[in-house]
Amino acid sequence: MTSRSFADAMARGDYDDAIELLRRSDSRSGVGLDEAPYVLSVDQIDTVLQAATRDQALYNLGVAVWGLDGQELEALTIFSVAATAGSPDAAAAVGEALAWFGLPELAVQWIRPDDFTGDHRAWLSGILGESLLETDEPAYALKLLATAFSSHHEFGVAYGKALRVNGDVGTAQSLLRQLVRAGAYGAAIQLGILEEEAAGDLAAAEDAYREGVETGDAHAAYNLGLLLLRQDRIDESNAAFLQARALGDPTPPPIAET
Repeated sequence: MTSRSFADAMARGDYDDAIELLRRSDSRSGVGLDEAPYVLSVDQIDTVLQAATRDQALYNLGVAVWGLDGQELEALTIFSVAATAGSPDAAAAVGEALAWFGLPELAVQWIRPDDFTGDHRAWLSGILGESLLETDEPAYALKLLATAFSSHHEFGVAYGKALRVNGDVGTAQSLLRQLVRAGAYGAAIQLGILEEEAAGDLAAAEDAYREGVETGDAHAAYNLGLLLLRQDRIDESNAAFLQARALGDPTPPPIAET
C-alpha cells in the first residue's frame, strides 16, 4: 500500500475506497503522511478508522481534509457524501461551509438545528438564522437568532438586524447601541440603517456610520457617503466613498469623485 493509491482514490472521489485503503494498510506511516495534498496525521487517520459507522468515518475524513490547505471544496464534497449516508454532523458541516462561502440560499437546505441539542443546536440556529435573513424569511430568522443569541453573543449583530428587519425598532436600537459600545464589528452599520430609515434621525445615523468606519467597516463608509450625498454634502460624501473603496468596498459611488 502506498500513499499514491490513497491519493488516487481521493482524486477519483471514491472516499469509501480511500478509507478501505487506510484500513488495509500494514503501516499507516506510508499513508497520507508524506504526499501532498493529503498530509494526514496518525491521529486523524485513527479517527477515521475508529468510527463506528460508515457515515461517521466519512465525516471524520471530511474534517481531516478540511484542515488541509486549499482542500475546502473537496472536504465539502466528502461532507455531502457523509450527509447522504446519514450523518447529521456532516449535513451541518455542509451548511456551515456554504454559509461561510457566502451561499446562504444553499446553506439553508442543509442546516437542521432540530437534529441536535444544547449548545450545538443554538449555534446552528444562528448559522441558519443568518442565512435566512439573506433569503427573505425574516420572521423565522428572528426566532432562530433569538435562540442563538441566548448562548452565543457573536450572533448579536445578526440578531439586531433581524429585530430591525422585523420592525422591532426599540429592541433593535437598544441592542445595537450596546454592541456598538462594545466594539462589535458590523453593529454600527445596522444601527445607522435603523436610525436613518426607521427612526429618521440622520444625525444619529451619521454618528453610527462614523463609528463603523473607525472599526474598518467599508460598508459603513459607503453608507455614510450615501447619507452625506442625500444632504448635498458633496465633498464629504466623496471623501467617504474614497474611504469605502480604500477599506475594501468596490461598489462605485453614484456620482463621480472629485
